[in-house]
Amino acid sequence: MNTLLSKYSFYIEGVSCSACLRKIYDLRSENKGIELSVNMSQSLLDVSLKDSKDLQELVRDIEMRGFKLHPMDDKKKAIQKKNRENQADLIKIATAAICAGNIMLFSVSIYSGAKGDLGKFFEWLSLFLFLPVLFYSAIPFYKNSLVAIRQKKLSIDIPLAVAIVLGAGLSAYNILYQMGQTYFDSLAILVFLILSSRYFLKKVQQKYLGISYLKSFLPQQVNVRSQCEDSVELKDADQVQLGDEVIYSKGNVVSLDGQLISQKVLLNNSVITGESLPVEITENQTLFAGAMVLSDQAVVKVTKKYEDSRISKLLAQLETEMQKPSQLTSFTDRASSLFVISLFIIGILFSAYYVNIDPQETINRFLALIILACPCAIALGVPLVQSLSLMKSAKNGIIIKNAEVFERFLKVKNVVFDKTGTLTSGQFRLIKWEKAEVSDTSKAVLFQLEEQSSHPLANAVKDYVWENNSNETLRPSDLQLTRIKEVPGEGVSGYLGEDFYEFKSYRSNKEEYTAVGLYRNAKLDNVAYFGDEIKSDAAETVAQLKSLGLNVFMLSGDNASAALNVAHKIGISSKNVMADLTPEQKNQWIKSHPYTLMMGDGVNDSLAMASSYLSVAATGSMESTLKASDVFLVTPRLNSIFELRMMSQETLKVVVRNLVLSVIYNLVGASLALLGFISPLVAAVLMPISSMVVLASSLLGTSKLREISRLYKKNPSTEAQGFDLSNKLSEAKVI
Repeated sequence: MNTLLSKYSFYIEGVSCSACLRKIYDLRSENKGIELSVNMSQSLLDVSLKDSKDLQELVRDIEMRGFKLHPMDDKKKAIQKKNRENQADLIKIATAAICAGNIMLFSVSIYSGAKGDLGKFFEWLSLFLFLPVLFYSAIPFYKNSLVAIRQKKLSIDIPLAVAIVLGAGLSAYNILYQMGQTYFDSLAILVFLILSSRYFLKKVQQKYLGISYLKSFLPQQVNVRSQCEDSVELKDADQVQLGDEVIYSKGNVVSLDGQLISQKVLLNNSVITGESLPVEITENQTLFAGAMVLSDQAVVKVTKKYEDSRISKLLAQLETEMQKPSQLTSFTDRASSLFVISLFIIGILFSAYYVNIDPQETINRFLALIILACPCAIALGVPLVQSLSLMKSAKNGIIIKNAEVFERFLKVKNVVFDKTGTLTSGQFRLIKWEKAEVSDTSKAVLFQLEEQSSHPLANAVKDYVWENNSNETLRPSDLQLTRIKEVPGEGVSGYLGEDFYEFKSYRSNKEEYTAVGLYRNAKLDNVAYFGDEIKSDAAETVAQLKSLGLNVFMLSGDNASAALNVAHKIGISSKNVMADLTPEQKNQWIKSHPYTLMMGDGVNDSLAMASSYLSVAATGSMESTLKASDVFLVTPRLNSIFELRMMSQETLKVVVRNLVLSVIYNLVGASLALLGFISPLVAAVLMPISSMVVLASSLLGTSKLREISRLYKKNPSTEAQGFDLSNKLSEAKVI
């Protein structure tokens, strides 16, 4: 029995990088029964608790980690708080910049020879100008240091905070007692440079590690009909109110659940139900977000807010799932922590040795080392690349639950396909006729016979006639069949004038097809062969997987003859075909073959998919299939498997490249800092360069990743498929 969860939303202040996310998600392992989800791009924290009494303790734990929570019931307020937080960061940076610039002017005068009362005056002005930097701009260093000390963890902010405070104190002492030089100019510039670097990295990570890109599946703006005048206003979907009337045109995806006001509309509900056949909705019936409008226009009265629709809730769950760190991310997190600890130890040992030689230079070199030792580039290298790959896949109709899929894909040894609905279309089609020549009259007769039937073969006949009517002047409605009769299990019959037509079962020796005979006046006129059509990219996909050294199998519940026929056509060896299997038998086979990827129907094959090392749902509704599978194909192209495998390989290459670049940069920088070639100021300038290099490397990707992106663009997206389907339907109406 599931326990009802209490849900809360907060704006979380202080989330600036992937390390911040890890601090928050660590609470999930420390507190059982708690679900946390952070939208980094909006700084929103969603909390689900089994016991609301745990909320106070959770809030305290989060704030102990250096974050501040603000209860949130309106996302508009979250955006406002986000803007205010960014403004506060920019004001701190601007304050440091203005003060540093003016201090530098006075310092130049002093260095140029200003002596006596004028020199003292400039020094006192520098002190007063540094106070805003010390007590305002540098506050983040103090806060982070206190959090690290409370948690007994190392942080580069600790030596920075100590250096700022001690440097300011020593400079003030030197001014007061005329004991030596001051450091206000260096410290102010240091604060400005580090704050600027962190703000830049924060914006980069919020953009590329944010998870709101899944919402690209639903239009974020809709046309709302004005209540007071006959006009249309473009609004953000999450700002539409209950009762508003939204207008959707042909090809639009419905963004909000609602009630149809217009007379009727034709929809593609495949994402919601898994059924690709068009569905007609009439006035006052409900439309769900995610459906695609295939007819000219639909006017819908909104009954649920954007975030309350079924598909929005599902996307929110997916976003939470995507945030779980992969094994590689966890490894690099530990590696970056060890790296920082190692550099601290090296810095302390070096300082202990060099302090007797030159105390001032020791401080400079230690600070330069610590500033350059920022582990951001190492920690950013993995999640950034994986996030970009997830984003690229999602925008092209491939929903991947978690970045760990890329890592596991590379360990796959066997690829197993279900037959019906995976390797084949899952819908009957009229494949061929015994006699190649079929008259337009016969086609029109067939259409009239099957027009009122909902049998799968009847739908296949109507599809065939729509697609193959060579004489546009002859329409099925031009022929008047009478006494049409359907006998379940036998067929249909009717009269065209004096001619009696029958379309009924025919016994054939071609076991891979379903045969139906067309009779005229009790004489066989032709034989239609129906089959579940093999997908156009099936053979190519099997060949591609084999070229990667993978073993390709077929597990099917169909008869052996049909399964072997499909396998032979697409290149799967007969010894790798298992037919007449129950779901339980499929599951047992999967369990006995480790490192197996299963691609099938997310509902019918859910048992086997749950047991497989990796699973891909090629059909079914997004909501039901993602409960069992790791990957869901909105556009069910079989060669998505090959593309995902290649993307996994290339993603790993970019990850390795990023890590190598980061390690080389940090090792070279650390060596130069200890040798005295880099000052703290230069180190502050160089600090963000490693992260910028990692960002550029990640965005550049590899030649194969760019090639995959081009392939995605060439293949039809979900939206394009919707337009093609609607055009096909509109053409069918005029036959």
